[in-house]
Amino acid sequence: MRSKRRMIALAGAVGLLCAVAGCAGGRGVNVPLGSEELDQCPPRSIAVEDLHQIGEPGCNLVGSSLIFPDGQTLSIYGVGETFSSSYSGAGEHDNVVVNWGILGVGAYTQLGDELLDLWATGDEAERLQRELAEVSDLRSE
Repeated sequence: MRSKRRMIALAGAVGLLCAVAGCAGGRGVNVPLGSEELDQCPPRSIAVEDLHQIGEPGCNLVGSSLIFPDGQTLSIYGVGETFSSSYSGAGEHDNVVVNWGILGVGAYTQLGDELLDLWATGDEAERLQRELAEVSDLRSE
């Protein structure tokens, strides 16, 4: 299993989140203002299927971890950062986690350029996670 941490640029007060695919062409996703100033939540493990029930956590989920349906557990890094890890258990795929700050976190599973599943802590985090998938050129059915 290969694992790589991908830093997503956090720029200025707006905190422009550049897509995992890069910042070319000005494509990116905005992190809400004030997200980097949140207090840290107590660390915990969260099943991705339960993210929507959590809603906006009111604190920074950095240090917590997400458990994917394939059993893989990924850490949540700082606001504006993403973590991606390949999983070769039941078919090679990538699990991706993004910390959206005030809105919580989002995650998705992709196979090549196809978006398989997506989870988030509420509607706004889901919208940003889908936007990130689009700027990363992932297609969904």
